[in-house]
Amino acid sequence: MQAGSINEIFRSLAPINLTLVPPIFALNFLVIVLLFKERSRYSSLLFMLIAISDVVMATSELARGSVALTCLKDRDTPIPSTLVLSYLSLGVLCYQCSIFFNLALTLLRTVQLASPFFRVNSTLLKTTLLTAPVLALCLTIGDAVCWDRALDSTPTCFHHWVKLEAVSYLGEGVGRELRVVGGVLLHVEYSLPCLLVLVCMVVQLWFIKRGLAGESGQDTARHASTTILLVSALNFLSNSAFVITFTLSRLRVFNLTTKYYKVLLMTVKFTLPLLNAALFPLIIILRKASLRSELKEMFWKLLHSIRAGYTRMVTGIFGATRFVRLQENVTEEDSETNSLQNSETKQ
Repeated sequence: MQAGSINEIFRSLAPINLTLVPPIFALNFLVIVLLFKERSRYSSLLFMLIAISDVVMATSELARGSVALTCLKDRDTPIPSTLVLSYLSLGVLCYQCSIFFNLALTLLRTVQLASPFFRVNSTLLKTTLLTAPVLALCLTIGDAVCWDRALDSTPTCFHHWVKLEAVSYLGEGVGRELRVVGGVLLHVEYSLPCLLVLVCMVVQLWFIKRGLAGESGQDTARHASTTILLVSALNFLSNSAFVITFTLSRLRVFNLTTKYYKVLLMTVKFTLPLLNAALFPLIIILRKASLRSELKEMFWKLLHSIRAGYTRMVTGIFGATRFVRLQENVTEEDSETNSLQNSETKQ
């Protein structure tokens, strides 16, 4: 990829991506806070984990976009490779964790729909949800070490970026050392989860249309299943766009040197995951009545606090003004009294 095209693409995409970061922070933090009371339920726990992963991924994008806008203007700007490796590896790790948690959520709901009396083993679930990210973290550390070896000692921003901007998979650095083909990682980390989610979505749709026979409180169950289905569909669209684009690029369907392909590649790689992270909390908030009521309560409390503070401030200002006026009146009365006494004394 040529230097001019890299500068042009990232200067156009980075502001868009950075604009998505504040809503991701705000909305996902709201979901985490509001669902914390319901963390004993597996769906709420997984929603929280997805939100946490999206927040950290957005933090990584904040660093990546800032570096892209700053140092790509001057390709000789010195920058340590550890900085680029840290935010890039962290972003890939958190996005993979988000995919894993979405897959776990979809699989568990599908199993519950197929077997209404199935009960989730909370200990096994929590152990799995803890073990998988820890293993992914270890692999990420291995990636960072391997990529650091591949970089030259010259601490130039552009030099690092050209070598690392193509990193898309967890384990890509280790796989390069072991000569593992990138297509294998693509299918394991993206294609396989997409396929499983697609199958689960079809099964969930069938049960929803069937009326969720066998479950008590069908309306509530249907509402919960539809919420999970929407979250799964959002994640599926983001990942499938990535899989299709990268698969077609490996098959040389696109002209890899055109600007439009590069823009498409960077959009599905960076912008779509951020858009997914921004829309996910909106689905949760709009679909859960309990969250909406708590959010309304928080909003009215905040509004009441603002009004109370404003009232106290205005009262304090006008109170101070009245006090000054009273003091002035007292001073005028005292001066008049003194002048009368002086006149009487002279007489």
